[in-house]
Amino acid sequence: MLPACLLLLPDVAEVLYTLLCAAGLVLLIHKGWHHPDNRKVLLPTLLTLAFFAAAALSIAVSGDYSGWFRPLKKLSELAATPLLALLLVHAGAGLRFMLQTIRITVVLLFLVAVAESFGGMARPGGAVSPLVFGHVAVLLGFFSLVPVPLEHRMQRLWSLVAFLCGITAAMISQSRITLIEAIFLGLNVLFLWHRAGLLSRRARLQVAVVFVALFALAVNMHIYRRFEQAFRDYQVFTHQGIWDNSAGQRLLMWESGLKAAAKKPWFGWGMHRTQQAAASELKDPAVIAQVLEHHNLHNEYVNTLAGRGLVGLLSLLALLGVPYGLCMRRARDPRRLALCGIGALLSLGYAVSGLTFQAFGDDAMNVIYALFLSFSLAGLYRPGIATNTAPSGNPAREAL
Repeated sequence: MLPACLLLLPDVAEVLYTLLCAAGLVLLIHKGWHHPDNRKVLLPTLLTLAFFAAAALSIAVSGDYSGWFRPLKKLSELAATPLLALLLVHAGAGLRFMLQTIRITVVLLFLVAVAESFGGMARPGGAVSPLVFGHVAVLLGFFSLVPVPLEHRMQRLWSLVAFLCGITAAMISQSRITLIEAIFLGLNVLFLWHRAGLLSRRARLQVAVVFVALFALAVNMHIYRRFEQAFRDYQVFTHQGIWDNSAGQRLLMWESGLKAAAKKPWFGWGMHRTQQAAASELKDPAVIAQVLEHHNLHNEYVNTLAGRGLVGLLSLLALLGVPYGLCMRRARDPRRLALCGIGALLSLGYAVSGLTFQAFGDDAMNVIYALFLSFSLAGLYRPGIATNTAPSGNPAREAL
């Protein structure tokens, strides 16, 4: 239940994650790098170490070492991904168990969101920010949806309930980017089903009904009004120059961040000095003070480019793009649909969410990415995890 603990009991989740990584380290020492299973799964997960190394390098060349520890420490959880992947390879964690954990987690998030909403909380978020809560809820909801064409009737019903719980919890959190993320994830799910030969006419009709229902739900919830407000804020900013709103502040931070990045294009200003670098491009003391109040520039790509330069941006694109490509390439086999779907949607979801906030700037976000990336890659490079088939029946269905 690590995903649920991350959003509801973060202190417990930190202990669990530390223990899992320690177990992975013991396995690495015991089995060694040259073990065949180790090399296959460790090579792709080294992308997380490259991302971490780019951040550390940006600090080293910045010349200013004050306040560097806290932001780098957050990324250390992501850097431990190879150890977690190694543990999952040798432990043989099952797909069926993981899917069940995802479904239960997403129902718990829905119940928490509803309880907090009725309790008077404007934007429910569990023990984390509404942005993180909404992102994880919508992501886990779509993870539940991926294997639906291969499931038996009761399994399918359980998965659809979990999917709707995840989407509804995300909408209750009123995070605008989650609705945009849901559109991209939904289209990717349809493409996955199409590639696996599972997108029948009946399935297309069911999906169309679900998406129409979700759109109607969004229109009747606060999240729709937040989109309207964002559009009004954008118009006020562009026509009147009034920046004291969510859209105006984001646009100012993105613009100043890009200007700062142009002055130090290779390694950036240092991941710990991103806000100061962006603020140096501004003149209004009130705007500068507002930018410095934030911990990031509310865009993973601008934030990375300003703080870590082109080297950091390339490491980010590799971290998101390589796993997506690996999973999509293997998604044609229905037996790997759920596993590859989780890996592909994970990368896509983080890529989209990074457009309006820092995708890898939060403990929960880092651990969620590390956990599901490790699980997907462990399954891809050890087929027994992904295709735990029974002696008879549909192998793809039996794997679930």
